[in-house]
Amino acid sequence: MNIINATQTSFTADVLEKSLEKPVVVDFWASWCQPCLMLDPILKELASENNDEWQLVKVNVDENPELSQAYQIKGIPAIKVFHNKKIIGEFNGLMYKPQMKQWLNGIIPNPETQLFDEIKAKLDLGASHLTIQDELKNFIQQYPSHIDAKTLLAKLLAWDNISEADTLVQDIQEDYKDFNTVQSIRTLKELQELEDIKELQDLKQLLNQQKIEESLEEIINITIQNKAIQNELPRRLGVAMFTLLGSNHELTQKYRRRFDSALY
Repeated sequence: MNIINATQTSFTADVLEKSLEKPVVVDFWASWCQPCLMLDPILKELASENNDEWQLVKVNVDENPELSQAYQIKGIPAIKVFHNKKIIGEFNGLMYKPQMKQWLNGIIPNPETQLFDEIKAKLDLGASHLTIQDELKNFIQQYPSHIDAKTLLAKLLAWDNISEADTLVQDIQEDYKDFNTVQSIRTLKELQELEDIKELQDLKQLLNQQKIEESLEEIINITIQNKAIQNELPRRLGVAMFTLLGSNHELTQKYRRRFDSALY
């Protein structure tokens, strides 16, 4: 853990220039300030746990009155977070570790989050699914515990490699915010594992051929005839497909009402 004690002469290099490389958390403090002394070990603990995502810099206000004046320090401890030479967050007073960690997480740009957001933005702008799949696979190699990335990749793989998609989400629990997508993937996998249900063989073949619209037609027909097959699998498959397609997809808008009517 490298903690820098900045002065008037070193502040530009220690804080402003450094903030071009990574965020810098500056603690304006004084030795006589009891809250400052209480905050100090909290900041140092967080600095040691942050995987080098940000730099902790301390500024003694008594020894550097020019900096105190320049940054309008009216009370201490005063924390200011610099990024790209700009202040992106600040507060005065004492925070205990859980609150401090939460505050910093909300302020400091996270490389993992930024990269995932960039990948999602490319997908929203119409990038090739194959390109996005490759980027997500590389991302997951770098961040193997990122559940949102695994779920998104599984969603993209669901139509042409349901086994790989199912493997990606196999450890995700029901309390996950997007568990509906996870459950949808598991439902498609359930169909692929069936061997002897005659009424579902045509549907299975259509999905294997990635004929999505024809599959929805077949699901509706089966649902009308016998929605109770295999623990209501036709109903569950319909819900799964619409979940994976999304509410704005043209096939969802075309077939969802017919499917809902077939249930009753």
